[in-house]
Amino acid sequence: MNLHGRLQRAALAIGTLVVVAGLTTPAFAQGSGEATAREDVRYLTVGTHFFAPAQFTFLAGTHVRFVVTSVSRYHVHVILIVPADGTMIVGGQPQILHAGEHATIDWVPSEPGAYRLICVVCGLDEMVAYVLVT
Repeated sequence: MNLHGRLQRAALAIGTLVVVAGLTTPAFAQGSGEATAREDVRYLTVGTHFFAPAQFTFLAGTHVRFVVTSVSRYHVHVILIVPADGTMIVGGQPQILHAGEHATIDWVPSEPGAYRLICVVCGLDEMVAYVLVT
């Protein structure tokens, strides 16, 4: 197996471990047991032409924070959040992520719908993570 294949398998394994470990953090009011503000932190790995994991679901109005780690050795990624039909940017400014870097992407989806995390360097249809907001 070449280096690219090993890196991709390692990134997928890391993404799977993060999901299995349940590393999401909803915020709740002290003592009342009711949610005052919803926050959901998700760990995302980007590599050469892939996101791991590649599917997410959130409630509208939730403060979403993607903690992103690049395992690419040579690629620069420019990550955007767009509606599934690609009509506009909804996730703020593009996030530029160089090989080996970490970054956070904050987003509060106000409307239910289908969205995509994309890398415009790798191609709009080649490197995609799907986001469903209910």
